[in-house]
Amino acid sequence: MGETRDTVDLEFQHDFLLGTRQEMIWGAGYRFTTDNEIGLRTRLSPRASLSISTFYHRYDHLRTVEPGRPFLAATPPPPHLVLPLRFANKSQGSTQGVEASGNWTVLDRWKIGAGYAYLVMHLRPSNEPTWLRSLARRTR
Repeated sequence: MGETRDTVDLEFQHDFLLGTRQEMIWGAGYRFTTDNEIGLRTRLSPRASLSISTFYHRYDHLRTVEPGRPFLAATPPPPHLVLPLRFANKSQGSTQGVEASGNWTVLDRWKIGAGYAYLVMHLRPSNEPTWLRSLARRTR
């Protein structure tokens, strides 16, 4: 089972001069889903720019590995315990943070760029497997 999302992006940017030398670009965007992001980008000079943004994203149906019901198998020898695992999409999570980057054109053929991102991630594990819940009910 995969995740299905309909997303529509709406963005607006405006470029204007701030005084006589500094050009400013600002903008806002919205994604019509559970993701949110807003940022600012400015040109400090004709050769330098700075960008900063903050974000929050929610995720559903993240990939998990779920344990199945263990069983004993006689083949291939010797007898052994099988612990089956299967892929599922049972986890959820969210991320939030801030990103900043800057670019500087030192010479026409020499550009320097740097960036930093601070990320906080919260993942909620899937529930216990159904076979384990049914086993717990039987032992009560």
